[in-house]
Amino acid sequence: MRATCSLAVCILTLKTFATASIQTPTLYPFQSHGYQGVPGMMTRLPLQINNQENTDRPGTCSVWGQGHMRTFDQRSITFAGGCLYRLLYDCDEPFSDFEVQYERDSRSRLINKVILLTETHKVTMQRGNVTMAKNVAIKEAKVLSLPVVEHGLHFSKIGDYIIVRHAQHHLTISWNEKDNLMVELCISYRNKVCGLCGNYNNDPDDEFTSFTTELAYVERHTVRDNECEDLTDEAPKCNITQGDLQNFLRNLLYRACDLPAVSKTLQPRLLEDACNLNADLQTYDECLQNSSCVLCDTIAEAKRYCANKINYVNRLPHNYCPVSCPQGQQYSSSGASCQATCSNPTSSNLCVESPVAGCVCPIGMVDDDIGTRGCIQKHECSCKHRGKVYHVNATIELHCQSCVCKDGKWKCEQQPCVENCKIEGGLHVTTFDDHEYFFTGKCFYWFLKVIFICQIYLHLRA
Repeated sequence: MRATCSLAVCILTLKTFATASIQTPTLYPFQSHGYQGVPGMMTRLPLQINNQENTDRPGTCSVWGQGHMRTFDQRSITFAGGCLYRLLYDCDEPFSDFEVQYERDSRSRLINKVILLTETHKVTMQRGNVTMAKNVAIKEAKVLSLPVVEHGLHFSKIGDYIIVRHAQHHLTISWNEKDNLMVELCISYRNKVCGLCGNYNNDPDDEFTSFTTELAYVERHTVRDNECEDLTDEAPKCNITQGDLQNFLRNLLYRACDLPAVSKTLQPRLLEDACNLNADLQTYDECLQNSSCVLCDTIAEAKRYCANKINYVNRLPHNYCPVSCPQGQQYSSSGASCQATCSNPTSSNLCVESPVAGCVCPIGMVDDDIGTRGCIQKHECSCKHRGKVYHVNATIELHCQSCVCKDGKWKCEQQPCVENCKIEGGLHVTTFDDHEYFFTGKCFYWFLKVIFICQIYLHLRA
């Protein structure tokens, strides 16, 4: 099965939308410090849609937290199992173009393996390790060093995420090597895919209609080629009925992302997370000030969803769900994909990458990817030539040019000089343009030929 997708649809869809009337819940103050909400850092994305979703953008399916997942059509479920699951595959079996699988650790519930199967290769992602093998020779896996392009697949490490792009099928897989796995797929595949991510037909009401329970739905997409922890139906651990607690959680989610789909899809999952605490309002507030708080997983998912749909503004207290970064950097829920660097200082101006979370430099600074000094001002950027790093204002002489390092780039001026071509040892050649190469042979060769003026022969003898 083949699906086509234009660049304009998959990456940048510029379209005008009417502003919808969205009911805004009454803002509920965060008890411990009376926080009412202040704008956070704006992440620059390709389009602005007045807080209304763009349905022409690629669909996203996500797995996160302690067993939560969200389908392309915005239905969410929770299941705690340690098996290998078929997250996404095109329905044209046995000739499927691609398949994405993942496996959770039954104890920590973190994702410990992600697999991409293509027509010819198998990619296996584990923490700190990405391998690729031909499907017919799985044991001969090649360890990949990112970034790299192999057999039409683009591998990179951006922010917290390992990212794999299958350009032919417009599929992007992003994994933070912990709890979050996202797949992004072009709208041309609507109603053509299967797996836990659903049928992708833009209808959330028919997602599980052919299954008696959600558990049966998960069981249908479980790979039974290994021993794993079977799923069991679990009764809810608690039922939050207190009005102040419900309002706190509802507004917590709203401040993380105010799109209507988020409240409908993620609020049941946030309530499940809150049930694990089984505490009062003050306890929730204290928990949120710790990055390991169970509530932070679904809050992070809400931020990711919003960042993929609209220009994202963080309106949560800055001490909620804190993430530590190296000195001089700050954490962004969506801005790591287009971090300005010394090599590419304008990358954030036109960002078409899918937003991912990670530590980034403050606005006005760039990441020193040449001298590896962290966040610096653009004018402090070093330059590189033939693998060697040169500091600001350093000069080098090249091909009748004098070059000085400015803003991470070489600024060169032409200089009068005599150019040379030379042969050393009879085999090593350096051209007029300073290109070096090596050859072996026992023939006659042109060393220099000036058309219509003169000819010079070079005879190499054994």
